[in-house]
Amino acid sequence: MIEHLIAYKIEEIEKLIRVIQIKDWVRLGIITEEQWTIIKEDYSSKLYAPSVYIKLPLFLITLIGVQLLVTLFFGMLIMGLNNDLGMRLIFLLVGTGLILVSEYLLIREFKHCNSGVTEAVIYIGAGYLGISITGFGFEIPWLTMFVYTGIAAIIAIRYLDLIATAISFLFFYLSLFLLLNEAGGVFTATLPFMGAGASLAILLITNKLFESKYEKIFRYQLTLLKTASLIMIYVSLNYFVVRELSISLLNLQISDSEEIPFAAIFYFCTLFIPVFYLLIGIRKKSLLFIRVASICFLASIATFQVYWFKEHAVLYYSIIGVCMIVCALFLYRLLKNKNTGFVTDRFQYESLKVNSIVELAGNKVSDKNLVNNIGESEIGRW
Repeated sequence: MIEHLIAYKIEEIEKLIRVIQIKDWVRLGIITEEQWTIIKEDYSSKLYAPSVYIKLPLFLITLIGVQLLVTLFFGMLIMGLNNDLGMRLIFLLVGTGLILVSEYLLIREFKHCNSGVTEAVIYIGAGYLGISITGFGFEIPWLTMFVYTGIAAIIAIRYLDLIATAISFLFFYLSLFLLLNEAGGVFTATLPFMGAGASLAILLITNKLFESKYEKIFRYQLTLLKTASLIMIYVSLNYFVVRELSISLLNLQISDSEEIPFAAIFYFCTLFIPVFYLLIGIRKKSLLFIRVASICFLASIATFQVYWFKEHAVLYYSIIGVCMIVCALFLYRLLKNKNTGFVTDRFQYESLKVNSIVELAGNKVSDKNLVNNIGESEIGRW
């Protein structure tokens, strides 16, 4: 089923993924350059997937060039039309045509894979396709955002596109926000809990997909969704965000000394969620949770300063700074320990079974050489 959803051949994508992993082993010294030279022939992919330094210029040049060509060939035609339906049909033709060009010419014929050229053509095509469906009126804003969510999600899945994944996530929340706000009343009042609930649902689905056999193919998209979901859970229940939205959307008249309804819940979430993320990160040895927890801690510190320590900001940040240094030293000692924490990527790879590495490397690297290389790592380096 999934093979038909992705525009690229699964085996070619797997080769690219394995090349990235083995290159990490080379960088970490687990596999030597000579060994990489021996095994890389097994993983030479037909797909053209340049580095970001090449991809970015290709993207910008293609984006400008294609847009100029579209404007040149269809601009005068569109300007001469006063019929909204006619303009939508032209936009539909242009959008569909560009996506087909990327699909059949760039991907299938020239074997491009997220080369920058494909993204530029697809994004322009998707933009025209979205306008052809929703029009220019935006009579129903939440429905318009929902359509763009669907388009971006399809692009993210079919072309393994990270930017489209992020856009679909943002458009989904924008459509949810607009829908609940338009419904008004109790729906607007429960917006923070609805946002957190939707994020939790996405997080649970993402964790489930991480256990599937296609986890490697969608790893970057799933990691992005997981990170965004964790951040959105915190943002949805952060006191500052909830208070400002309550004033803007519910027209609450609140003085600086007054609190919003259920303020204790949002204060508790503002403080507890980063701690919860950090504990999970330490227990599961997950850098993702620890990094998200660090970001949320900074937002929590700023939130409490705004509402509780506004007049003593210097003293507040001085005390917080000392506490953070003490916590950092404690975590450093805890996470540096082999049994209770985790260390560098190089040290983590020591826990891999040699046979698994050899199998991934095409059985062209001897167990003896691999064991010798692994044994050279610095125990306890973090």
